[in-house]
Amino acid sequence: MRFRIALATALVLTLAACAGDGPQSGSQADPEAGAPAPPAAEGGPLALIGLWTVEDTDEKPGTVLRIAPKKQLSLWRDCGTLNGAWAGADNLFLATLHGGSGGCFANGEPPAQLTPGWLLRANGYKPDGAALALVDQAGAVVARLVAGGKPKVTDGVSPEEAEPPVVTDEDRAALSADTTLPAGLAAVDRNALVGRWVPVSGGATAFVAFQADGVWTGSDGCNGNGGRWAAGPQGTFLATGGPSTLMACDGAAVPTWLSTAAQAGLADGQLVLVDAAGTEVGRLRKS
Repeated sequence: MRFRIALATALVLTLAACAGDGPQSGSQADPEAGAPAPPAAEGGPLALIGLWTVEDTDEKPGTVLRIAPKKQLSLWRDCGTLNGAWAGADNLFLATLHGGSGGCFANGEPPAQLTPGWLLRANGYKPDGAALALVDQAGAVVARLVAGGKPKVTDGVSPEEAEPPVVTDEDRAALSADTTLPAGLAAVDRNALVGRWVPVSGGATAFVAFQADGVWTGSDGCNGNGGRWAAGPQGTFLATGGPSTLMACDGAAVPTWLSTAAQAGLADGQLVLVDAAGTEVGRLRKS
């Protein structure tokens, strides 16, 4: 009898040990077993990176928006591809198209005519179920982005450009940077930014003009540029820009300041632009 009890106890212990070797309820499966755990969801502007099927716009079904690190953006239509730039921070999002390939793009076409209206109006983003919604300055939805999609690769476009973008640790650090204003700077109201600004020193003909509709135009003194801009209530600042001529001059690199800036604040009436690392990149005064 003692032998039978000991044998039964050993059998129970053995089964318990075997059960402990397998996946537990609620735990991640062993990737080596052919069922890798899903990747963790990205937060903040990192959530924007990927391939997205565009819905609830006047785009044709199957149109894909590719948002990639390093501010790279492309819109994939049946006629070809339009390329541009984007910027995102907190819940803000901006995009501008300024070039392309295929039948979607004619050389010499003004960049302002390349960006569709829904993308021009996009000023931010928010969750929309399993998708993302792009919203305008008033919070109205201008487009719905559904995860996934297969861009149509036309002649003259590398298939690699249509692949899902890869996010590196460097990209995560850049897009997760602290957007708190440095000490000594006061957050500037968006409406107060509207108007014409010039460098505090140097660059006598350099300027930037912020329009109320979120468009900016400017110059470094020799080369003109323009794009979209947005500002958050706590000092967050975003700007996108387009291609520019490359004439050398002694002006101030105002367009570069804008595209580099992640924050904007006021100090003694001057507009101070600060990059993601907290370093001042330029100062302007209203003219």
